[in-house]
Amino acid sequence: VYQLTRDVIEQAKEQTMRSARDALEPKIGAYLRRITQGRYAQVEADDDLNLRVFSQEKGDWITPESGELSRGTVDQLYLAARLALLDLLYRDAKPPLLLDDPFVKFDPDRREQAIALCKEIAQDHQVLFFTCHDDYDEAA
Repeated sequence: VYQLTRDVIEQAKEQTMRSARDALEPKIGAYLRRITQGRYAQVEADDDLNLRVFSQEKGDWITPESGELSRGTVDQLYLAARLALLDLLYRDAKPPLLLDDPFVKFDPDRREQAIALCKEIAQDHQVLFFTCHDDYDEAA
């Protein structure tokens, strides 16, 4: 009985993770495409939701841990993942989005794209942005 229960729970977990992965991959890719202005647009997740992105320049998939992505791009990937999770988990609810200096490692162009994206998100969610930099004063 215990083994059967464990097997059923494991199957349910795998199905849930597959379903989440299938829903998240295109959303993460769309957000990342927007922030990186099309440089990175394809995202894949494994069964544990570990992410990797496709690099057109390399013609191959790159993981955040590989060291082949800049720190800014890794942060952009994880921001895109958090935004996609927000969409998935809160389809109808509109919880606030708390961001604590999320764009520190972004270059100016990508920072501008991320700010524009946050402004769009602010149409549906309260966005609380914490920073000690004055780079965002004009956008606010």
